[in-house]
Amino acid sequence: MFAASSLISAPALADSLNLKPASDCPGVYTFYGNYIPSEMTSIVYYIAQDKASLLACFKNSRMGGGAQLTEYFKQSGAPSDKSRALQAEKILGWKNSYIHSLGL
Repeated sequence: MFAASSLISAPALADSLNLKPASDCPGVYTFYGNYIPSEMTSIVYYIAQDKASLLACFKNSRMGGGAQLTEYFKQSGAPSDKSRALQAEKILGWKNSYIHSLGL
């Protein structure tokens, strides 16, 4: 018998992450981290194949930035969201992606 999670297709998984192209940011996608009950919200993450795309997305803004996915979760970010970020990267077919969050 298969576990229910093994039967979820890539499009269904993308829906569960709410993975969407970021508006006005070519090559950048957004997804939500795990729900944080105490805050009643989730962290919004931006993911791109390269850092330049993330920086261009936030040009003229103090909110710009980005780090390689593996480094980001070593230094900051919710550890429980790392698996969601890796899922997003896998769905997009990328390796060594860059990520940025807007926090809470």
